[in-house]
Amino acid sequence: VVVVVAVAIVILGSNAATTTSCHKDAQTLFSLTDLDQNGEVSPGELAQYLSRTGAYDGDINSPLAIVKMSALIKAKDKNNDGILSEVDYCEGAASVGSRLNEDVDYPQQIHLALGKDPSEMTVVFATVGGAVPSNGVVQVDNGLTVNATPYTYIVPSRWWQPEGWVGFLYNATLHGLSKGQRYCYNISTETHTRGPFCFKTAPALPAETPVRFATFGDMGTYIPFGDDVFNKLNKVHQQNPYNFVLHQGDISYAGVDAGVPIINYTSYDEIEAVWDLFMRQIEPVAATTPYQVTAGNHEAWYNWSSFRARFQMTPSLSAAPNTNGNFWYSFDYGLVHVVCASSEHDYGPNSPQRSWVQADLEKAAQNRENVPWIIFALHRPLYSADKSEYSSHSPGARMLTAFEPLLLTYKVDVTLTGHMHSYERIHPVFNGTIVSLPTTAQNIYSSPTAPVHLMIGSAGAFQEENYKPPLPAWSARHIADAFPDLTHSYGYGEVVVHNKTHLQFQFIPVNGTLTDEFWIHK
Repeated sequence: VVVVVAVAIVILGSNAATTTSCHKDAQTLFSLTDLDQNGEVSPGELAQYLSRTGAYDGDINSPLAIVKMSALIKAKDKNNDGILSEVDYCEGAASVGSRLNEDVDYPQQIHLALGKDPSEMTVVFATVGGAVPSNGVVQVDNGLTVNATPYTYIVPSRWWQPEGWVGFLYNATLHGLSKGQRYCYNISTETHTRGPFCFKTAPALPAETPVRFATFGDMGTYIPFGDDVFNKLNKVHQQNPYNFVLHQGDISYAGVDAGVPIINYTSYDEIEAVWDLFMRQIEPVAATTPYQVTAGNHEAWYNWSSFRARFQMTPSLSAAPNTNGNFWYSFDYGLVHVVCASSEHDYGPNSPQRSWVQADLEKAAQNRENVPWIIFALHRPLYSADKSEYSSHSPGARMLTAFEPLLLTYKVDVTLTGHMHSYERIHPVFNGTIVSLPTTAQNIYSSPTAPVHLMIGSAGAFQEENYKPPLPAWSARHIADAFPDLTHSYGYGEVVVHNKTHLQFQFIPVNGTLTDEFWIHK
């Protein structure tokens, strides 16, 4: 969605502040946002900057624009001195994980991904700035030691990254794990050791254990509110750990849709430092529970190079053949089968992706005795009443026409999407006709014959949404743009599959009382 674009560029400025200094990227980007170079970013400068990059569509000289930008500056003023200065950019970076040792051998950006079954877990981490890889080792408390395989990826040289991305990623797959067990591990390089980080493997099938996971799209980092949403998620996770996280696209906002001539930045560019910032941001959660992803439009830069390198999605043994890396794959976790598709690739009638989705859903439907719930995830929404791009996510839309018959045929329970920067729940529906409504005040859908659609693009990207009048009857609940209470409409979703017959969902805001909850009873 073009609307968030500029926000990612501001993020670059906050990449790697440490406890002792501010990273040069933060200083550079601050100076480019501070257009008159007076040491602070004014509301007018912020509006102008966001407008030039497509992140603000209103009249930048209007009183409303100044009020909104003033509120955003106040919210991100880390040291409460009343201005948005270089110090705030530096502190903003540090507050979302960049208060790290900057040694080129220091392991960072640690995250997990599910393996082909509960006996496996993939560990990925990075070292940044070094010309040669380290000897990375993952040591598990059951005595398992795995040498991590180093690799890197190549992106173009630009003024903010004259040598492209400099660093290495490391992949280690842990084998022979017991199902439903807790493990702790350390990561060592030649000069540093980090850990322990602890995770729990998926249960054996058939499973009776409840499954609980966080889900969202469109996060980003420091500007405007990706860090706030993540910190909320992390707080909940530390109190009651999620079994996994599902991030359905538009992940870091390192790549944006519009060029910025003022800083010699084109629509073909991506800032790798923003990826580094984001991966540090999610580490407190992602190092301790699998972080599963789908592809969004903001991951496509440089032929998806960073997205394909930084995430290593492995399909479950239950998946249909002919998966495609991070783009389309599926996995089982206890009671749940999750199908991850790509709204950014061909999904036409004879496309490899649609053929795979159909085969995977058919296989999942046949396994429902063991794994009773089926969830379908991709980036762009199948249904949304958001006025922007409405013809692409309403009855008659190409993607809806491609996937909706499969969802009904194989009785998919829930779809999870993002892309529009808001939260919206859609009643079970077929081609725009509601087929099931909640039967009680507790929003219980009883044996619906179509999936509940959830669009959760509210995890940090800038919100200024408008809905199509009159609101379609199938749009059950939407949360967006709670200005002047900026963070009240930002948040993520929590899914709890209690057993074979009861699923619960809740929207969890950063703060405030704007929420949504429903149940599905089979």
